[in-house]
Amino acid sequence: MLAIRHLPRLRVPVVRLEKARPVVERYMLLGTVLVVLFAVACSVVAFSSNDDASAGMIRVTVRQGDSLWTFARQYGDPDEYILKRVHKIARINNIKMSRPLEPGQELIIPCERKTVCASTDRQMP
Repeated sequence: MLAIRHLPRLRVPVVRLEKARPVVERYMLLGTVLVVLFAVACSVVAFSSNDDASAGMIRVTVRQGDSLWTFARQYGDPDEYILKRVHKIARINNIKMSRPLEPGQELIIPCERKTVCASTDRQMP
């Protein structure tokens, strides 16, 4: 069996606080700068994916039986929740969702599906 006296002695360097302070302050400053840069990058991504940013806008004349839901389903992004698409159309056209659409009314629809937008003949001038 080995005794403790046979083990090599380990010498642990003692770091004086006054020598470590500038290094700690540099790392704290670096950490703070990185956190601020990360927050700015996240906010830029959040603002670049704004609700009003879309592939295009089209002008549509409402026909009998049309609703915000039908336009949201037809022209909206299928990966986005449909109620969010409906709210977006209502907000762009400054209409209340509780009021029904009237035939002949013109709406501006954000067109997220590029293939549908390109094939429609109702593009905005």
